[in-house]
Amino acid sequence: LERLLIAPTSPTSYASIGEPAMSWSGNLWAWVPQLAFEKNFTVGEGKQFTLAGAFVDVPDPGPSTNPYQRGATAAESSRYPGSEARIGYSWGRGQSGQPAPDNSIAISGYWSPHNYGRYGSVDAWAGTVDWRIGLPGRLAFSGSAYKGAVLGGLGGGAFKDVSAYRYQLGPGGPWVYNLVPLRNEGGWAQLKFHPVYWFEANGAFGQDNDSAEQMRYAYVSLANPYSGLARNQTFLSNVIFRPAGSFLLSLEYRKLRSWQLISPANQAQIFGLAAGFEF
Repeated sequence: LERLLIAPTSPTSYASIGEPAMSWSGNLWAWVPQLAFEKNFTVGEGKQFTLAGAFVDVPDPGPSTNPYQRGATAAESSRYPGSEARIGYSWGRGQSGQPAPDNSIAISGYWSPHNYGRYGSVDAWAGTVDWRIGLPGRLAFSGSAYKGAVLGGLGGGAFKDVSAYRYQLGPGGPWVYNLVPLRNEGGWAQLKFHPVYWFEANGAFGQDNDSAEQMRYAYVSLANPYSGLARNQTFLSNVIFRPAGSFLLSLEYRKLRSWQLISPANQAQIFGLAAGFEF
């Protein structure tokens, strides 16, 4: 069980429990079974290229409809595993020759067929980029961005994989549903200030956004609150203190914003205090 190969990093937060910061707001994230391989090529002092690939078991989005019985997911029903590929470049020394924050940039790709039985089959795909760059003044800039379709099982798509279009076969005839891949894009970015070992401050922003064109004409089910959810945003800032050894304290503020297709933004503000030991 590992993080996604195509999205290996998250914003810094000790107040996020269960899922990392920016989940469902631009941070593709899932603990999923993977069979991965990686090869590093050193190309100079502190510099290397990385090639990696993986087969992945992709979950369906949202909670299970029956907690007592597990059915096959749409990805498993296709009888093909999902696949990921990644190529990256990293460097680790500043101009002064002293060790600097690890710097890296990578591009990744993802593909997975999904089968919905009598509703047809669709292909999930994504292209991603992630980076971590050390800046002057004890600053570091990191983030990730993605664009793809059928990403609900991987933390995108506002909790859904597909758009449903409903039409009637003649007057008084039965309703027929047609499923199409839901296009989705998003990402997050963080600026870190880390002047001394015992103190750091972070500010981050993330957004997950579905295709407005698709959502506008899709069938919205009143029984499913996620079917009309079009966009999620998160603003995050925190300060982290390490007063002694491995002990740490963190104060954090988050502002969450979500948009249904035909409503103003729903908002929530969260203030958090975290304490713990890092080892």
